Amino acid sequence: MAAIDRLRNNGLLNDEKFARDFIESRLNTKPVSRGKLRRQLREHFVENAVIDEALSAVSDETELSNAAAVGSKYFRQYSSLPLKERLRRTGSRLVSCGYAFDDVKTVLSELAENSEETGNSDEIPDEIEFSLRSAENGAEDDE
Repeated sequence: MAAIDRLRNNGLLNDEKFARDFIESRLNTKPVSRGKLRRQLREHFVENAVIDEALSAVSDETELSNAAAVGSKYFRQYSSLPLKERLRRTGSRLVSCGYAFDDVKTVLSELAENSEETGNSDEIPDEIEFSLRSAENGAEDDE
């Protein structure tokens, strides 16, 4: 116990700093959702209050920008599929990556609007929206 106290007193054992540095490092490496960062910090046994404080530094704009980057990547990967299926699969992947439903819906609307397919629209079909909400609720149950 004395060794741990010495480490804390010397600033070498600091969960707050670890959480901030972890988030900064991950976001500088690739786009990651707050949900995924939360899960990863929990795996490192960081307390929820410390995680919440560290995640407060991730702006809504950053979260949406990251969701858009990840969504674009998956949407391109599914380019051989019809638009509706591309949107469904892209949305499912974003939800499984920990992005919030509202961010996913925004990204999918932008992808649909910018799609080169004829007859596209910026409206997400109801069945895709339903499956995304179901997937999001299932992901929340895991946390």
